[in-house]
Amino acid sequence: MATFFRKMIEEKELLNEVISVEHDGIQHFVEVSILLEVIENASEKEKEQIKNTFSIIDFKNGNLMHYLKFLAEAYISNNY
Repeated sequence: MATFFRKMIEEKELLNEVISVEHDGIQHFVEVSILLEVIENASEKEKEQIKNTFSIIDFKNGNLMHYLKFLAEAYISNNY
């Protein structure tokens, strides 16, 4: 069964997008599909916050890709 996050990302046709993040002078590329896995495996508290933010962005017809880039930057800075 698809998660809320997968449904939202697929609905916005972002699943195959790639996000470019520069960290410490190194260019990293994060596939949205991989970022989705990270989100789906996050703690319940983190998933609840991300879900709330996804919902607010969707309600306001915002660009979900901006938030996904923010999450990718956080992921890269915490792991590399």
